Parts: sequence; C-alpha cells; structure tokens
Amino acid sequence: MGIDILNSAKCEEELMRSGNIIDSIDGVIEELSRITVEEFPLGETFVVVYDLESWSGYRYVGRFRFISNGGSEKVFEYIECDYV
Repeated sequence: MGIDILNSAKCEEELMRSGNIIDSIDGVIEELSRITVEEFPLGETFVVVYDLESWSGYRYVGRFRFISNGGSEKVFEYIECDYV
C-alpha cells in the first residue's frame, strides 16, 4: 500500500534541522505505513516520535492527520513539528 504525505517538503525540511533517530522522509513513511484506521480514525491527529527523550525531558515529534485510507494508498497530512 502506498503512502502519500501532504506537506511532505515541510516535513522533510524540519527533519533535516536536527539529528534525530528518524532523520529522513523514508523513516517517516516507514512509521506511517504501520498506522491503521483502527488506531487512529480518519481526521484524527497523532504524533510520530522522531527522537528519544532529550535531556530536557521532551521528545521531538511530527504531528500528522490521517486523511484517507482508500484503494491502494494511505494519505496523511503533515501539520508541524512539536515537542511533547
């Protein structure tokens, strides 16, 4: 099943700013390929953890929204990077 990420250029740009465990769009796609509608219903936002907990106690994450799960492709929207 294919993965499409709306705003993927912004996602990739923000990933390259720091040294994370997930440091490329391919790593993000791998993580998103595991997401199911049962876990996160369409329209709901969720995070993908890019890096382990830092010295500050926060994790660097990407915030996404599951847009569609039709046919041969899952579609996600990249919203922003965040610390949680």
